[in-house]
Amino acid sequence: DKTPPKPRQPPPTAVGPNGEEPLPIAIFFPGQGSQYVKMMEGVKDMPKVKEMLEKAGPILGYDILDICLNGPEDKLEETRYCQPAMFIGGLAGLEKLREEKPEAVTRASVMAGLSLGEYTALCAAGVMTFEDGLKLVKLRGEAMQEAAAAGKQLMLSVAGLEKDKLQPLCVQAAQKEGAGAVCQIANCLFPGGFSVGGTEKAINELKTMAEKAGALQAKIL
Repeated sequence: DKTPPKPRQPPPTAVGPNGEEPLPIAIFFPGQGSQYVKMMEGVKDMPKVKEMLEKAGPILGYDILDICLNGPEDKLEETRYCQPAMFIGGLAGLEKLREEKPEAVTRASVMAGLSLGEYTALCAAGVMTFEDGLKLVKLRGEAMQEAAAAGKQLMLSVAGLEKDKLQPLCVQAAQKEGAGAVCQIANCLFPGGFSVGGTEKAINELKTMAEKAGALQAKIL
């Protein structure tokens, strides 16, 4: 459908009994880890969601709705399946919100997401089409699945250390474990809060080093 989207209606200048200015609205999409068996059960029959699922089949080469509804859980948790499921699920949730509270969608001035949710947000904001977004997410999930299968890897949640203190510890942990070791900051979650990914021994070494350096938390995920 190449029909250009309708222009957004300007937000109301005043709401409420005392003419208060409306609060800004942002829509935030979750990332991998929020999936669960039976997800999308309540929205699968919505026309827009059915349309997305019909388009998804030829792109993915499998029935993503069946995996969402029936699992098993360990299959849905596989990155190559989980990421397309979360991408479509996020957009399905947006359609549900549009049906129940249309003003929340039309007034939204920000679309954002955590990790994989960034792709959902870009699609919801009209930066790319559903088809292009799903192709990217499929490729991303498959690449991450392949990388994860290359060797034993771990994630570490670190809180209470600034980046300029944590980064050298990552380098030291990788160097200590020798050739092939990886230890890198993967996500900046909040000031002084990070997730770090890498090979098993290097991450375990970083955990010890971070605790000795005064981290409030150094937890294997």
